Amino acid sequence: MPERNKGKIIAIIPARGGSKGIHRKNIQILGGKPLIAWTIEAAKMSRVVDRIIVSTEDEEIAEVAREWGGEVPFFRPVEMARDDSSAGEAVCHAQSRLIKAGENVAVTMVLYPTHPFRTRHMFKAAVSALLDHKCDTFTTVRKINTPPGKFVGLNRQGYIYPLSLPGAPQVHYRPYGLITATRRHHLNRGTYVYPVSDLASLVDIDEPEDLKYAEAVLNAGFVDYYG
Repeated sequence: MPERNKGKIIAIIPARGGSKGIHRKNIQILGGKPLIAWTIEAAKMSRVVDRIIVSTEDEEIAEVAREWGGEVPFFRPVEMARDDSSAGEAVCHAQSRLIKAGENVAVTMVLYPTHPFRTRHMFKAAVSALLDHKCDTFTTVRKINTPPGKFVGLNRQGYIYPLSLPGAPQVHYRPYGLITATRRHHLNRGTYVYPVSDLASLVDIDEPEDLKYAEAVLNAGFVDYYG
């Protein structure tokens, strides 16, 4: 791998114990294994991630994570695991702890367990974008339709403008958090965006119906780690 001798690629999985839409969501069963296991296994099978760190304040989630190959070398402070807590704060906490412990972190990947289905190609694309092409960040995005007149942008002068004009393509993209990766040392070279559109990649589990949909996608054979 490029620049492997200059630092490690660390995956951080934020997984607090509380959840609103689904009780104990991160360890609910999907396809015969805990939800968080899908993200841990995808990172392991990518063959580009050096360590998989689960950020949690919850003993049971920590135990499940370790059973499936994740590491929980420290616990997240309880104040970073409330309903109004920022996942970004938890990620920064984990990264800071690793660096203070002497870990040479080159790239941090944030992997939310609510997106269970990722492919090896996504991980490799992230590493290539950051280490080969020297981008500062990498993010997955999904397509959204923008009918004329429905959405507007704001330019530097403070004037709004329509995102879609009559006769123009009515498609834009928004961040979609399967993988968000960042170089530790930025080079001011921008963000690489990776569009996702297949049924499996678009699964995002927040409500009980989402779990049922994920099971249907899985049973239909649309999940491919190696894609």
